[in-house]
Amino acid sequence: MTFLFLGVPILAGIAGSVLVWSAYSDLRSRPEESDLASLARARLPVFFALSAVPFVFGLSLWLLLSGAELEHGSLPVPAETVAFWMAAGYAIVAVLVVASQTWLGRARLREFLSVQFGRVLPVMVIPNTSLVFAVVLSYLALGRLPDFLGPTPALSEAAANSVALVFQVFALAALGKPVGIALSLRVRDITTTQGFTRMLSFAEIAAFLSIVALVWGFLQLGSL
Repeated sequence: MTFLFLGVPILAGIAGSVLVWSAYSDLRSRPEESDLASLARARLPVFFALSAVPFVFGLSLWLLLSGAELEHGSLPVPAETVAFWMAAGYAIVAVLVVASQTWLGRARLREFLSVQFGRVLPVMVIPNTSLVFAVVLSYLALGRLPDFLGPTPALSEAAANSVALVFQVFALAALGKPVGIALSLRVRDITTTQGFTRMLSFAEIAAFLSIVALVWGFLQLGSL
């Protein structure tokens, strides 16, 4: 679980930061872009901070799960199933979120470092909604974890599989994030209000899948 909650997000964040820094280095090497250094010092750290968000959220979930393991000892099979898919689902979402932000960061790096920073940043933040939703579902699942423990657990292995399905479906729904970024990149001119609105709308449409998966997950967990 440690690698899924902590290792995967931090590796994804490092990879994304390196790729964006590489794109910046290539851009800075052009003679006409010699003025980028001062802008990059203020704006690239924003991207690096966004890349660290999955690790921060993952750390909070790992601490909660570790506390449950310390309190109850080795988890039985149903609880282990819930914990594994919670961690695996979160890791998949974290990778998709960082990949989406990195793709956007590289594709719109010049705008990100220019006066269009305020138009690129809102789109870059949108994938983080999947992380927040994943954390919410994880908290709900952790709240039911004691029901899978003890000599006579209140919930069965079938219920554990239902919880696991929630995280599997949500991880699949997170695939909408890179799709939304791909659609938003089809808008070439974001200097106009119309262009910015179209770019933002395309990115937000893809978030609909995560919202549907979140609501369905609420209903599944609430019915246990």
